[in-house]
Amino acid sequence: MNTSILTAVRTRVGRIRRAARRIIVRSRQAARRLDPATSQRYKDHVISRALETPLGEYPFFHLSIAEILPPDLFEGLRKLMSQEKNSGARQDRGQDSPLYVTRRSPLYDSMDRHALHLRRIFNDPEVIRAFLSRFYVNPTDELVQSLSILDREFEFTYCEPDRFQNIHCDLPTKYLSFVIYFADGELTPEEQRRNGTVLYNADVEPVYSAEFEANRAVCFASHFRSYHGFSTTIHRDALVIFIVDRSLNDAWFRARPWAEKSPFPFWAERMEHKLRSAPMLEFSNDPDAISAARASTRVNAPEGRVLVDDDGRPVPPRQVH
Repeated sequence: MNTSILTAVRTRVGRIRRAARRIIVRSRQAARRLDPATSQRYKDHVISRALETPLGEYPFFHLSIAEILPPDLFEGLRKLMSQEKNSGARQDRGQDSPLYVTRRSPLYDSMDRHALHLRRIFNDPEVIRAFLSRFYVNPTDELVQSLSILDREFEFTYCEPDRFQNIHCDLPTKYLSFVIYFADGELTPEEQRRNGTVLYNADVEPVYSAEFEANRAVCFASHFRSYHGFSTTIHRDALVIFIVDRSLNDAWFRARPWAEKSPFPFWAERMEHKLRSAPMLEFSNDPDAISAARASTRVNAPEGRVLVDDDGRPVPPRQVH
C-alpha cells in the first residue's frame, strides 16, 4: 500500500467532510426560512408520483415519472439552471466519457430556495422510503436513516449534441439514481426518444428509451445488470440526484486508488454486499439470483463502465430502434 497515496486520500476526505459540515450548517439555517406549507405540498406531490407511477420491469426495474416535481418548483429550478448555465461558473464533468467533457453546475452549496426545497425533499426519510419501496424488499428504518443525497453529484448537467455517455452501472454505494430532464421548447417524438436515458438488457442491447421531456424523471436502483447511458442529438440539460449510504460512500472513496483495477473485484464485492444486505424485489430475494448476476455482469472497466473493446476503446451506446 502506497503511504503517500493513502495520506493524500485521507487529507482530501478530511477536507471534503469539513466543507460538507459547513454546507450542512448553512443549508439548515437557510432551510428554516422555507415555508413549511410549501415544503409539505412539494413533499406530498413527490411521494404520490413515486407510489403512483407504474413500475417498468424490463430490461431492469425502473420508473419513468412524468411531472415528478410540482410545476412551480420545476419552473423555479429551470430559472436557476438558466442562471447557472449562463454564469460562466460551469465546471467540467469528465465521468460521462473519456472522449469529451460535459459541463455541470453543482447544487450542494446553493442557497437558492428552490434548490433548498429539492434538497429537503430528497433527503426526507418518507420520500426516500417511498422510492425504496418500489425497488427493495421491506426497506428498514436503519437503511432509510443511513441514506441521503450524494452532495458532490447533486448538480445540473449540460451536454452538447452528438455526444454520448459510456454504458455503465452506477456505483454500489448508490441505492437510488434520478435524472430529471429540462427539455427546452417543443421537441418532436423522435427528439424525445433519441435524447432520453437508454436502458440495456443483459446482452447490452438497447431496449428502452425514456422520453426526454420537461419535468420527467427516470429513477432506478443500481445492480449488476442496470446498464444505462445516453446519446444526444440536441442540447441535453438535466439534473442528477443520487441517494447513497454515506458510510459506504466514504469507504469507497478511501479504497478508490486500489478499487478500480481489472477485474474490479472491489466493485463486485461492494455490489453483492449491497444486494444481500438490502434485498431487491427484482431478484425476488433470491441469493442464487444475485450470484448469477455477479457472474454474468458485463462490467469491464473502471467506475462500473461496460464494453471496452480489445484495444481499450469505449464502445458508444446504441439507440433503441
